[in-house]
Amino acid sequence: MGRPKINDGLTKYQRYHLKNKDKRNSYSKKYHEDNRGDILARKVVYDKKTRIENKHNPLVYLIVNENYVGVTEDLTYRISKHRYNKKDISEVEVLGQFDKREYALLLEKQLHQEGYSGAHKFNTYK
Repeated sequence: MGRPKINDGLTKYQRYHLKNKDKRNSYSKKYHEDNRGDILARKVVYDKKTRIENKHNPLVYLIVNENYVGVTEDLTYRISKHRYNKKDISEVEVLGQFDKREYALLLEKQLHQEGYSGAHKFNTYK
């Protein structure tokens, strides 16, 4: 009477992919090994383009729950780094945007003197 009906809650598409998981993984691994140089070159170009498009004037930002103040020209990238370092980035405020980095560093310095954390060894306060 035909094939038995499978009632496992999966679609045909999901069953097919589960059945061929090892085959797909080995193909993907081989592809990435064979094309490693090209893949890395495309990634470098993409990352560089993205970073250039996201740059803006220096700004001072506050991560409220961490009591952290910092300066950046690429807020999206900087926040992703804070997320990677396990900081609570649920509430971020931009305190000011400046034409020159030195002005942003002056505000950051003032806020650090008031007790906010985030002083970085490479910031050059003059």
